[in-house]
Formats: sequence, C-alpha cells, structure tokens
Amino acid sequence: MTVPFLTQVDKLVQLLESPIFAHVRLQLLEPSQNPYLVKTLFGILMLLPQSSAYELLKNRLKSVSTLSLTNWILKEKEVLNPIASPRRQSSIPVPQDSEPESAPSSPTHKSRLDWKAMFNHFSSIQAKLIPPQTQ
Repeated sequence: MTVPFLTQVDKLVQLLESPIFAHVRLQLLEPSQNPYLVKTLFGILMLLPQSSAYELLKNRLKSVSTLSLTNWILKEKEVLNPIASPRRQSSIPVPQDSEPESAPSSPTHKSRLDWKAMFNHFSSIQAKLIPPQTQ
C-alpha cells in the first residue's frame, strides 16, 4: 500500500464523518438491512494504520449492533453451506414405529427419540475420540 492510497482512504473516512454522509451513518443502525456497508467499512478499517481516521472508524463501527450482524452472518453461512449449518438433520437414529417414551427433561412431553440408540451412538463417538488408557 502506498502513501497516496492510505491518504485517500483517510480522506474517505473523514468524508464519512461529514454531515453530507449522515444518511450513510444512519444506515449503520440497521446492519441486517445493510450488511455489505458494514463489511466494507470493516474492510477499510483493516487497511488503515492506527491513526486518527482508524480511531474514528473503529468507534463508529463499535456502535453497530453486533447482535443483528451476527444473525446475518449465521444466515449467510447457512445459505452458503447448508450441510455445515447447526440446523442440519441429525444422524442420530429416530425410530418411526416404536412407542414414544417420556423425555428426561419433561415427564409430560412425549418424545420419539430412541434414547438407547442415542447413548450407543454417543459411546461409539466417544470411544473413537478418547485414546485407550494403558496401565
């Protein structure tokens, strides 16, 4: 990165703080509606050396609601890679023809999970991950 490039980026940050770009700053209040603006500003922040422009932009981005931004990131990951999403189908066996039994957390809640098969599945995964101890 050259000095003239960094100077231009510094001027851009100063412009973003000017009254003419108040509407852009207001768009930062809804990061879920403007995620690419937030990502772009974070990218600019990564380019800047630690200077007054860096501090201005860092403080501005601190005020962005991180909770809604995090939700947007999770949704984006789910769209891009549905297999790795936390909401994917489990490989734990669920019997279709067995009598439902009560879930351990709620005696009135009926569950169709085969708890014995789940425990066996857990034990087999645990056995693969934990090396055998020799004495």
